[in-house]
Amino acid sequence: MQQKFYPRSMDKETVYLKSVITNPNITVGDYTIYNDFVNDPRDFEKNNVLYHYPVNHDRLIIGKFCSIACGAKFIFNSANHNLSSLSTYPFPIFFEEWELDVRNITKAWDHKGNIIIGNDVWIGYEAVILAGVTIGDGAVVGARAVVTKDIPPYAIVGGVPAKLIRNRFSQHTIEILQKLKWWDWPKERIAQHLAAIQSGNIEQLLSIKEKKKNERPHLQSGVAHPVREKPVQHIQHQLSYYCRFSSSRTSASIFSSSLFNSYCSSKSGRRSKVRRNDSFFRHLRIFS
Repeated sequence: MQQKFYPRSMDKETVYLKSVITNPNITVGDYTIYNDFVNDPRDFEKNNVLYHYPVNHDRLIIGKFCSIACGAKFIFNSANHNLSSLSTYPFPIFFEEWELDVRNITKAWDHKGNIIIGNDVWIGYEAVILAGVTIGDGAVVGARAVVTKDIPPYAIVGGVPAKLIRNRFSQHTIEILQKLKWWDWPKERIAQHLAAIQSGNIEQLLSIKEKKKNERPHLQSGVAHPVREKPVQHIQHQLSYYCRFSSSRTSASIFSSSLFNSYCSSKSGRRSKVRRNDSFFRHLRIFS
């Protein structure tokens, strides 16, 4: 995908998020957008990814074709306090005051893990995603929901804490979509079948997949075995060698016919398209 900030030339409130990310611990897929009508959307890292300090090495991973609404927040591990301690006070952070080892500063909070957002996910206005959460492909997070647990693919959740409202599709359709992974298609292929995607025509997308499958070369043990073509030079060498030892024009003609068929096979079987002035035929003239 070509790197650019704004999907629409007259809209400065919406950005392709991948284009504005500089933090190596944040990964965003192609075409994912963020809209912000309050702050500059290019400041997403500063305003929306919170408590994300390098000392933790925790990551924010967002897939392709996601839609993130204004004010959505991703809150990382350093926002937590250590609940296994008898006190919630973060003593390790104030290591100078308590003469503690600065290398133990991460003991001040609980570690929940990375935040992982799948592909084609819609995150609503001012929703909050907490550390350690994974959101599956195609899921929808309602406005101002607080997501504390994983969300399965194509689920719609809302509330505080976020709970399942319903699934977008039947389980059968969800399984098909996860196998199709249309978001990984080339842009040209997506554009070609955009009507089917937008209309929810899963049968049409299935027929596209089946057609592509039938167009693949023969596979054996997962490895393609293309037909090896015989170079014309090799056939010419065979012909010359045979002529050297052949005293019969008839047998030589039969042999030349066999070589002709072999040559046509090397041209992918398109005999009718083999040109009569081809170098191969120039070698056959000795038999005419």
